[in-house]
Amino acid sequence: MKLNSKEKTMSNKTDNNLKHYQGTRYNAVINPREKRLTFYSGKYRHFEITFNRSVTLELGEKDNSFQLKCRNGKQHLRFNFKKSFVELVIVSSGNKLTFPGRLSGNFREFYNWTPVTYTCAVPKHVPINFRIGSRSPFKEGIFPTYAGKFVIPPYLLAVNTGNTIFGIGCLEPPESEYALSGELTQKTLKLHSLFNRNTGASLRLGIFFSESREAIASAYRRKVRLRQKKYPLAAWWNEPWYDTYFDQVFELMQKEGESNCEYGAREKCTGSLLSKAVRNIEKNKFNLRTIVIGMGWSLKQGDFNIKPDLLKAVKRYQAKGYRIIFSFHPYLADKDSRVYKNNPDYFVHTESGKEILAYHYFEQNKDYARFDYTNPGTRAYLSKNLSYLFKELNIEGIKLEQTSALPPVNALYFQPSWGLGEVMQKQVLEFIFQTVKQLKRTGLVILPSLNPLFSDVCDVQSLGNRHFYDESVDDYGRRAQTGLELGINPLYIDESSGFTAHTGPHLMEKCIYGVPSLSAVIRRAATRIKSKTFTAGYPLDMTREEANLINSIFSVYRHSRLDIDDLIYCENEDKIFYRKNKSGPLKGFYSATLSSGSEVLVAYENDSALLCSSNNTKAVIAIPPGKKITAVVKITRNGKETNIPFAYVPGEKILLKLESSRGNVRNYRINYSS
Repeated sequence: MKLNSKEKTMSNKTDNNLKHYQGTRYNAVINPREKRLTFYSGKYRHFEITFNRSVTLELGEKDNSFQLKCRNGKQHLRFNFKKSFVELVIVSSGNKLTFPGRLSGNFREFYNWTPVTYTCAVPKHVPINFRIGSRSPFKEGIFPTYAGKFVIPPYLLAVNTGNTIFGIGCLEPPESEYALSGELTQKTLKLHSLFNRNTGASLRLGIFFSESREAIASAYRRKVRLRQKKYPLAAWWNEPWYDTYFDQVFELMQKEGESNCEYGAREKCTGSLLSKAVRNIEKNKFNLRTIVIGMGWSLKQGDFNIKPDLLKAVKRYQAKGYRIIFSFHPYLADKDSRVYKNNPDYFVHTESGKEILAYHYFEQNKDYARFDYTNPGTRAYLSKNLSYLFKELNIEGIKLEQTSALPPVNALYFQPSWGLGEVMQKQVLEFIFQTVKQLKRTGLVILPSLNPLFSDVCDVQSLGNRHFYDESVDDYGRRAQTGLELGINPLYIDESSGFTAHTGPHLMEKCIYGVPSLSAVIRRAATRIKSKTFTAGYPLDMTREEANLINSIFSVYRHSRLDIDDLIYCENEDKIFYRKNKSGPLKGFYSATLSSGSEVLVAYENDSALLCSSNNTKAVIAIPPGKKITAVVKITRNGKETNIPFAYVPGEKILLKLESSRGNVRNYRINYSS
């Protein structure tokens, strides 16, 4: 069937008992008699739904959009045909919904906006099993789609049908911790939704249509982007930072050998370790002035009783101008903490109410209790302690961790009507965010999520720490590409790979698509070692060469730091990374870029460019249009400057022979004028 593809507002007409709805990106055809709904783009079919014979279909109009209601016992579906997308609302009075019909089409490729799966071909017979909720473990299919280390997964997937692509995404956090699951083969798509409770629950989805995966992500983020930044970012938001946590892990391994869990790293969060790290930062001239204190800063998790020696060190470095951020695990408390012993009603209980619900923190190999934020007393307790951190201790921000410890729906809560499941997640994060902003308007709230649904409850989102555990050294590039497609900006980069061979090149990449950081300044990991529960490289002292390269990279980054308006391009497969100025004297030209196979990092300002290289190499460097080069200068570590030769090549570029910044050469500077 070929339909008129002219873009215009939806129309409703009857033709041989068929109902036609035309939007700007799709056409929908309903056959009430055969209980069939088909989506097209021009002459190309996206997919077709054949509803079960037991389903009752109702056609109507509401709020300037046409509707198709499907009723099937306790399950109700409503399709709202909007101008550029279709809104699908699923309501069930049970705890599980199986889509009341068969979805068929010609399904070629599957996309999921988590780097674990990202793209795969659709098999002919054995189905791909997918789920885009936050719970694990997930059913393993031929290509599993669990969210990995994403603590708040992106709720978006798409399918390529050969000539067109359609996507399905959550328009708001679902009432359950499960959003959508299903099985996909080349000809069929089965959908399910799990609500995990027997009361009425709903799920609001968007169905988007386009010719590319990137356009699906763009359409999705336009619909769910909830706000521009209401609060000003602190002036130092784009400065590199240091996170103590993996130095704590490496300290544990140095003392005890390879460990099967990270629990002991909490004990290594001390004032003496912080002092050792700061000495290394200053000795190597990393100029890192923002420090994130990792897990273990309190004597007992949940009590906010900061270790005395650490507290002294924090105050000492604050007096020297260092900014302090605390890692914060909002749900977790030790079972021997004071708050656990004195306020049992502050915690989520099992359904029977007889005991507090445990959470097993896999990397820590330890069970924790989980705070029940539906209790106003719990929220008051958190407010009081955040006030202590921001008002009395004068910290600059919090970095939220382990939000995957979100309590399940099927538990006993103080006030369930406050919100459960992913609705609770959003409520808790909103409460934390607003509390911080009331205490310090420029207090930074960092959330590892890569999800536009949560962009309004944090200042920045980070890529998380999966790179430390993952087999793929390219994991961060894929994560960055995912985040950028979903409109997540700015990105913070938790650099915790720790592998000497990759530290320099990957840190260069991170200077392009986010704010770079170091999670280890005392030791790095030289080799990879696998165990049942812990994957890392055995730590060795940071080498002089590696420290030199890191120093040079940070110098280049600071020459042109990430701007929130920069246009960032990240193509991980082809290793092309750059960002461009959206405004200013160099509008439309690079603010920073990688060249020579990602070996050379270049940052541009109006009168000069600064660069460094991870190896001895030749590199072609772009020059801003209309600029005339006055000199190319080699800068050594003692500050000596020497002019070096260069050659022009076509396209306003020059060819340079560069020495590695692992040695005596710190940077190169290109001077130019109009």
